[in-house]
Amino acid sequence: MTKHYRQRLVAVIALSFLSFTSPLLLIRNATARIPREPTANPKEIASLIKNLKSNNETELDATIKKLEKIGEPAIPALIEALQDQNLLVRRSAAQVLKQIAGPAIPALTKALKNSGADVRRDAASALGSIGAEAKTVVPQLVPLLKDSEANVRSSAAYGFKRIGTEAKDAVPQLILRLQDSDVGVRRDAAYALGSISAEAKTILPQLVPLLQDSDVGVRRDAAYALGSIGAEAKTAAPQLIPLLKDSDVYVRSSAADALRSIGVEDKTVVPQLIPLLKDSDASVRRSAADALVSIALSLQEKAKTLTSLELNQAVSNLESALKILAEPKANFSQSTIANLQAYLNILKSEESDRLFAKSILHNPYIWGTGIYLFLLFGSFTIRPRWLLKIYETLKPK
Repeated sequence: MTKHYRQRLVAVIALSFLSFTSPLLLIRNATARIPREPTANPKEIASLIKNLKSNNETELDATIKKLEKIGEPAIPALIEALQDQNLLVRRSAAQVLKQIAGPAIPALTKALKNSGADVRRDAASALGSIGAEAKTVVPQLVPLLKDSEANVRSSAAYGFKRIGTEAKDAVPQLILRLQDSDVGVRRDAAYALGSISAEAKTILPQLVPLLQDSDVGVRRDAAYALGSIGAEAKTAAPQLIPLLKDSDVYVRSSAADALRSIGVEDKTVVPQLIPLLKDSDASVRRSAADALVSIALSLQEKAKTLTSLELNQAVSNLESALKILAEPKANFSQSTIANLQAYLNILKSEESDRLFAKSILHNPYIWGTGIYLFLLFGSFTIRPRWLLKIYETLKPK
């Protein structure tokens, strides 16, 4: 065997070996690069669940984060933790399930039928916290609005308000819950209907009476729901206006926001909003200012259709509002002030035009002088046209 032949043979064997082993090396390297799913020791999960009882906030937060990181393998233990007698454990377990989100939905859906009311409540709450991703469970959540336990009904309604527009199938039952004997259920049902953006004609008759509910939260959330409906809720404006004087700051703020959202055009609301610019609560002041700017925009758009009395009253009221907004200590945004000033200027311009026209019509000396000057000088400009007309008439044909 020659030396050259041996070299060729060695090369062929080497190439054959590499062609066989290289794919294996590539596969092994690629496999090494794929991140492995975190493995969870059942004992570790059980220990973490026990730590959910900790009153140490730092330790509790760390435990919750560890369980969130473990994720899906911890779901069965977390569902079981929803039945724990310790309230902190139940709430923490629900919080973790909410963060796990999608993978936890099947287990939480099953928990909605648990015999324990606390489990049903926390499962409904957790599903709601997941949000629109949990829209597939709406049919399973609806029956809980009829649950014998008020806190379960309330959690179900809360779930629908977080799921939002995807929960329209729940509207009929939510409307019934507006008459619930429990304050919390009425409150959550009203807010849910606003979040779902249900049709105005369907829910207006049931929402408006809640503006006079004895509970502050119900009045507030009913106002929010009406504002969410928008322009179709304008008929509720007369019932919303009295809430601007409600004893609760959140009710006053929600009422002002609702009046802005529905685009109220009632001139009587402006004088009711102006005092709120000096309200003790910043959110109320801000909501009142936004509502006034919105109304001013609406008024300037139809300035020419307003009666003189309506126009004068609008200008007077908005000037008073602008004066308050412009006070250095008022701390309103410059854009709010600028917008109100711009809309007011348009209304004042219309007012000035009307005053000028009125002054001419009611002063015979002014319009008499105008007619005289027109006859004196204007006739010279049109006289050549008269002569041309006469010439055309008399011209031989």
